Amino acid sequence: MYTLSQRKDKPIVIIENIVDIPDGDRNIYDDPVLVENILLHSWKNDTIHLTHPQNGQFQLNKWDYTVIFPVKPGELQKLHHSIKGEGFAWISFVQ
Repeated sequence: MYTLSQRKDKPIVIIENIVDIPDGDRNIYDDPVLVENILLHSWKNDTIHLTHPQNGQFQLNKWDYTVIFPVKPGELQKLHHSIKGEGFAWISFVQ
């Protein structure tokens, strides 16, 4: 998220594997519930306020990004958080 905040263009952000965030030793992995919350729910606010461990506070304007969360059909129940009322549109293409 910090790297995104430093970009001057308006990128398309694809966050893959949102339902497969690894869980394990906290010396290696961040809490998957926290990671999911930051990646998934931060985008509902117009201005996103976050803190980078080394660089301190920073912010993103959600209107500067197009964010896509590709999720396979039937995998939404793997999320730790509910997405009801978030305004997401899920589009599936059958091959």
